[in-house]
Amino acid sequence: MSSTDPTDPRPELTSVRRARATMSVPEYLAATGAALTPERPTVETIPEEWLPSDEAPAGWTLLYRPDQVGTGHFGSNIMIGRWSTTTPLHPTDVLAHTWADTVRLPQFRYYDHSPVTEDIPGTSWSAGFTGTYHHENHVLWCIHRYILSHSSRGWSILQATGTIAHHAAPPDDLPTAHRLVQSVERITY
Repeated sequence: MSSTDPTDPRPELTSVRRARATMSVPEYLAATGAALTPERPTVETIPEEWLPSDEAPAGWTLLYRPDQVGTGHFGSNIMIGRWSTTTPLHPTDVLAHTWADTVRLPQFRYYDHSPVTEDIPGTSWSAGFTGTYHHENHVLWCIHRYILSHSSRGWSILQATGTIAHHAAPPDDLPTAHRLVQSVERITY
């Protein structure tokens, strides 16, 4: 099923995730800011509640890293992955996006798919995209690039870099404010 299909089934949400889904960005930051850390993420340091779990849609894996809490800009990096053992991935099947999109993936807006021309040894393909996500008049703008590799263990994100900015503005006013550069290296699903 396509990652942008609005009929994509969702598992029953727990009470915690239901509460999170109803929070605005400021409410979320106020409720969780004290517990967040800007440290570089690894599988070992990501908070347990954000590790892969059965709350994720079937076939998807969630990894989360919050950052820059309380600065007026909300930066985060969630790597989401879906793969098949028989068919190659499409660029929309591996996304880097924001916390608010963990419940309703189809709301993410894709408007550009730009191939990366450089040939990277050992990778099946590499791709980049730019996208915006709109939620309650909060604009989240991100530019991401990811490089994928496949092995007997599955797909690996060898490198993913992104720039994310948060700005409380109408959807047509893309943020020009502070941009956060983040990277995640070698996350294996």
